[in-house]
Amino acid sequence: MVPWKHFLLATLAAAALAGCNRKAEADAPADQSANRRASIGSLKRQLDEASDRLQILEDKASQAGSKVKQEFRGEIDDLAKARDRLYGKLEELHSAGADGWEELKDDAARGVDSLGRAVNRTWKDLAADERTAEADARER
Repeated sequence: MVPWKHFLLATLAAAALAGCNRKAEADAPADQSANRRASIGSLKRQLDEASDRLQILEDKASQAGSKVKQEFRGEIDDLAKARDRLYGKLEELHSAGADGWEELKDDAARGVDSLGRAVNRTWKDLAADERTAEADARER
């Protein structure tokens, strides 16, 4: 191959690669925005699921005997307050700047995970207390 053809091919390849880099740089904000929306959507789905289970838990507790109802009322109220705070965090994520976004997202994810585990634990405790109350009632 003639030396000027090598030069021409190298120049064309460099120009093409530079164009790819500019396109990747231009797409980066769009990719970040899409990643943010996906993260927020995932956290919202998890929080909605925990909220649905909490609502069912509230309904079960309100139908339980007065002793069980009293025992779990405060705990369920605390879980509902935590849920409401987490929905507020999700709203903050929508408008968070690049600087604090990752930390806020991680904080929200830990909160959603913690709420889900607490709702499940309370659910199991309520079921156990209901079984105990039923057994006590049968013994009388």
